[in-house]
Amino acid sequence: ESGNVRVRGNMFIRDSVAVYIDDSPFHPDDSDDFERNVFRLDDTGVIFHSSPHGTSFRRCSFRDNGVQVRVDGGGDALGMVWDSNDWDDYAGYDLNGDGVGDVPYALRSLSVDLVDAHPNLAFFAGAPTLALVEAAGRALPLFEPRTILRDPHPRMEPLPLGGLDAD
Repeated sequence: ESGNVRVRGNMFIRDSVAVYIDDSPFHPDDSDDFERNVFRLDDTGVIFHSSPHGTSFRRCSFRDNGVQVRVDGGGDALGMVWDSNDWDDYAGYDLNGDGVGDVPYALRSLSVDLVDAHPNLAFFAGAPTLALVEAAGRALPLFEPRTILRDPHPRMEPLPLGGLDAD
């Protein structure tokens, strides 16, 4: 139940859950800002309890995580600001070479949708079973999973671990 929190220049590495945001910011006029943080090798990078609001993630790096971002309760993170982050699962391109993807990053996950609908499937988290479900959902898109978040300006290169404070 905090607000007006600024989290900058941290490395979240090999965590079960790197950041869990429950009911923050608590007051509608408050905001929480995450900037230039690195999320690497986490089981889950960021979890929100219900659909979040008033939080921003800018210039963060999401690499080699089991799940990048999850929203409990079947919600989404579309009401937040996601801007200029780098994502290892971004499948876009950069035709003009400015280091920013030419198409927005959209996080969608069939396996997360299935676990939300059937919590007992969480037992298979990290197992090849859910990875196969995810791969099948991309190869044979019979139904499209819901969009969890959008980053309109995804970065093409990862944030350097040694230069978190550099611009």
